[in-house]
Amino acid sequence: MNIVTYDHKLLCSFIRNFTMKPLRPLAKDDYKPLYIQLSDRIVEYIKENHLNPGYLLPSQNELVDYYGISEMTIRHTMLRLTTEGIVERIRGIGTFVAQPKIREQIESIQSLEERLASLGKKVRNVFLKAEKAYPSDRERKDLELPQGTKTLRIRRLKLMDNSVFAIETRHVPLEIIARFSQEEIETKPFLEFFSRHDDIRVSMISYITRAALLTEFEADAMNVPSDRVALNQYGVFYNSIRKPVMIGRLTYLADKIELQYKIEDNSSHITPIE
Repeated sequence: MNIVTYDHKLLCSFIRNFTMKPLRPLAKDDYKPLYIQLSDRIVEYIKENHLNPGYLLPSQNELVDYYGISEMTIRHTMLRLTTEGIVERIRGIGTFVAQPKIREQIESIQSLEERLASLGKKVRNVFLKAEKAYPSDRERKDLELPQGTKTLRIRRLKLMDNSVFAIETRHVPLEIIARFSQEEIETKPFLEFFSRHDDIRVSMISYITRAALLTEFEADAMNVPSDRVALNQYGVFYNSIRKPVMIGRLTYLADKIELQYKIEDNSSHITPIE
């Protein structure tokens, strides 16, 4: 077996004391690609040394020097580990053992704040900006608005334990948003204050969830690299007569959260055997 060589002089860069187990070498003739092998080695390193969330891991440059492999291989490794929620990269600071992912289950019409509160997590909204804007053609059609109509576009950060995990962007028709105070718009869950009015109480939500690239605004607002893996959840919110009252998206950092959907078929009926 051909082993990828590495510089033993750099060993001290990877361990904080001599009782820790070092990273194991890679095998060139293994059936697994090098980036997958390296991913496995880093996961082993974290588990074997019982590293807690927030622990500083080797930098990309250190891994390149240590293993003598390409920067592209290291980037693929870090992208894989970030997507899986194993590590967290903070721009200009380093790579750390990540906090465990939040696993959010979507079963009913509840705000994100309510769903996570049921898991013992408190979400705080940080207002960024609100401005009258023209929605995209797709957004305008989803809201069933005539061409040339403006909405109020509202952007807020979602924080938990003082850590940003998502950014929220909503488009609300001007005649609807005018019913609410600035404080509600800035801090409260939209479903909460919409529920006070029968004609706009949300009774159905249509979601589309997909992988996405962060916009420049989103990356700057969340203070993360623009290539950070994101999960985009786009929703159209309807009242009881199926008229859309709001559209928008939540852009999650994919290493912070997983979405679980529970779907039941309530149409079937089992007749008991007599």
